[in-house]
Amino acid sequence: MRFVHASLMRHRVFQEVKSMTLSTATLKAMIHEYHGFPLSDEELEWIRPELDNYLAEAEQLRELELANVLSARLLHVDEGGQS
Repeated sequence: MRFVHASLMRHRVFQEVKSMTLSTATLKAMIHEYHGFPLSDEELEWIRPELDNYLAEAEQLRELELANVLSARLLHVDEGGQS
């Protein structure tokens, strides 16, 4: 049951991240789910600008066009430095 709850919460968080803001209730649920220390609404509002900046940067990373980027996992260098 705990796995289903965590999965639903991640889905809800992903949907909120797409809208670029997290509700206070979601933040409190995340803190509780991951055994963090509780924060008051005032404390959450104090850190909200930094969270919003982080989410905006994450969204920009998600939108990067990486179709033509070769994965480093596919590269193998021989002992002599030749690929």
